[in-house]
Amino acid sequence: MTVTVAQLAELTLLGTRTSVAGRIGAVNPQVTKQDRPYAVVSLADATGAIDVLVPPAVYDTVSGVLTDGATVAITGRLDRWNNSLRLIAEQVTAG
Repeated sequence: MTVTVAQLAELTLLGTRTSVAGRIGAVNPQVTKQDRPYAVVSLADATGAIDVLVPPAVYDTVSGVLTDGATVAITGRLDRWNNSLRLIAEQVTAG
């Protein structure tokens, strides 16, 4: 199911697999306790913005695509972190 960022808020079932496309506003690279790189990315479309966690297994294959201003489509599972919705990326495609 492909939705807009605003429509993500209407998906009440955490873990729902969905896709959203937009422009990357910021990339915050991090490192796990096991010293594996990952990132938290801000993804925005015309309806809003959402944080996307790009875990190490995904980040390893798409880190070159994750740049400020890049247009991407992200498929992942809906999650809640610090009382905010976020998407946990499973696949990132350059658009």
